[in-house]
Amino acid sequence: MNNYLFSILAIVPFELMIVIDQVDGELARYKKATSLDGLFLDSLSEVIIMPLVFAGVTIGVMQNHFDILVLIFGISAIFFSFYNGIIQYLKHEVIFSKLVECAQGKSPHISIDKSVPIPNEKHTQYKKSFLRNLFRLIFTVIQGANSRYLFLIAAIFSSLDIILIIYGAILPILTAIIMYREVKAGIKPWSFLFKPYFK
Repeated sequence: MNNYLFSILAIVPFELMIVIDQVDGELARYKKATSLDGLFLDSLSEVIIMPLVFAGVTIGVMQNHFDILVLIFGISAIFFSFYNGIIQYLKHEVIFSKLVECAQGKSPHISIDKSVPIPNEKHTQYKKSFLRNLFRLIFTVIQGANSRYLFLIAAIFSSLDIILIIYGAILPILTAIIMYREVKAGIKPWSFLFKPYFK
């Protein structure tokens, strides 16, 4: 009974974090007080929250009953949820460091495609396909704020070990898909940011 109660209580901080994050963002927009520091903290929380949740759930499940399979999938969920969170940030870091070099008057030693237009909805629309929509649906359900419902349902039915197995199996596949898409897109879509420095 205690483990069940703690499982339910573990979801409460997760839910509170999401509510506070939403309220904080809306309040900042309403007051027009959005800051770079606030945006950085939001990004940081997005990257670390899910790995911490998976770590807590894994520890909780292991204390209840040790299962090597659940432990392996738990570690997989922790690692790949973190890695998923930083893939795009790594690309942004490369772009940002080169923009800083350009702004400082240094030659960044890169080639850019000057024909790349500034992105807008027209250029960023994806072809609609069943697989793309299915991937987007799965990604939306299991990532970030929406995952709280899965955790809550699993906690109510004492099935957090199943959640770890599901996430531990799906997150590596999602990571591979995201990496493939990011590598395929490359830096080219962001070439327009360098145009002022390459006149």
